[in-house]
Amino acid sequence: MVLAAQWKEKTLPHFKILYVSQDDHYAETLHRNLEGIRSRIVSDIGEVNIPPTKVYIVPSHARMMTLQPRGSNIPPWAAAAAFSRKNLILIRSPRLLRGKRKDIVKTAAHEVSHVLLGRAVGGRFVIPRWLNEGFAMYEAGEWGLGETTTMMWVSVTDSFYPFEELTSGFPEKEQEVRIAYLQSISMVSYLLDKYGREDFILFIRRLREHKNLNYALKLTYGMTMRQLETRWHKKVRVTYSWIPIGTSISALWFLFTWLLVVGYIRKRVQARKKLRQWEIEEAEGRWTDFE
Repeated sequence: MVLAAQWKEKTLPHFKILYVSQDDHYAETLHRNLEGIRSRIVSDIGEVNIPPTKVYIVPSHARMMTLQPRGSNIPPWAAAAAFSRKNLILIRSPRLLRGKRKDIVKTAAHEVSHVLLGRAVGGRFVIPRWLNEGFAMYEAGEWGLGETTTMMWVSVTDSFYPFEELTSGFPEKEQEVRIAYLQSISMVSYLLDKYGREDFILFIRRLREHKNLNYALKLTYGMTMRQLETRWHKKVRVTYSWIPIGTSISALWFLFTWLLVVGYIRKRVQARKKLRQWEIEEAEGRWTDFE
């Protein structure tokens, strides 16, 4: 058990990093990167004036339990947790992750995104789950070949979830929740890439002012969530329509078989790890992030 007196500290204009001697390297990595992460995030949502965020690199699960706010219940496998209302981030030391490679910078970017977005919107308004998750993934750069492959198949099979179902929560089954996360980051990317940062900042500001998703969207983009979803669907289908499956049934079956094989391998090797990098959140007036 690490006593409070043993915490070391590094300070930055917007962060206070607390850690123990064994994690000097990770603390130095965060010290070099956190302000840059914050600058990138606020360039997308606007400045957020809050006291310095406390970021703990936690040396043990027991210590994680003592640091979490009252009423929280961080799972023992969680690599990190963010509490926007408390302006607090807890990151389990990568030393404790049993040999799994963990990019502490990406983890921090994910968690800082949640804190800043939560404080930017403010109040007790619960940010739509797809927006909260999608924005954090976007800022952490959580997209790769596996995500592209999954979205390709979702588009081909028209396996999308209505965003109305992704507002208050996500599905529970592993593959379904994976699709929900990918739809979320895809939608946030669409808003930022197509309409730009200035409109996204305005959207977040209006969400804070009116606490109503459809109204904020209508004021900013001139459309409701349903209309936005229709446009996003068209964009996604065009993006992934390069796959030449329409030329032959055999090509479709080949693609299907290939995706099954790749999906099985990835599921056994990576899926659980990846899902643990994403969040399973519980409501405490606002989403709490467990990564």
